[in-house]
Amino acid sequence: MRRFTLQPERLAGGRVSFDAGESRHLSRVLRLRPGDTVLATDGAGRDFTVRLESVGEAATGTVLAEAAGFPASPLAITLIQGVPKGDKMETIVRSASVVVGPEGGLARAEVDAARAHGLIVTSLGPRILRTETAGPAIVAVLQSRFGDLG
Repeated sequence: MRRFTLQPERLAGGRVSFDAGESRHLSRVLRLRPGDTVLATDGAGRDFTVRLESVGEAATGTVLAEAAGFPASPLAITLIQGVPKGDKMETIVRSASVVVGPEGGLARAEVDAARAHGLIVTSLGPRILRTETAGPAIVAVLQSRFGDLG
């Protein structure tokens, strides 16, 4: 299910209003329609299943269900990075620090097709990684897990 982060003021009385950027993403990138459902989190540990009522410049929806979400990571990480050549530092810092994003993941049909072709399907847990960092992150986790990272 597609996941979005809401500012607290965007949720009132069981109704959700998405900001302009999220509305554009819902309609133009994901091409969602009224009646589709998404998961919205308030950043304070609550997740809301939302049925979209209108999609366009100002997307709105109705809360169908509320559940406890996953809290922020308890890990305190300090990245000490060597100075790279050129303009790579901004990309490194962004990739290491901005990992939450509403990319949406795989559709159920895509997961089922992968399994049908013999692939092992797994999850990275409650953390949502940006699409450009998910691949390198899982490679690093697997290399560490199986002893291939020194």
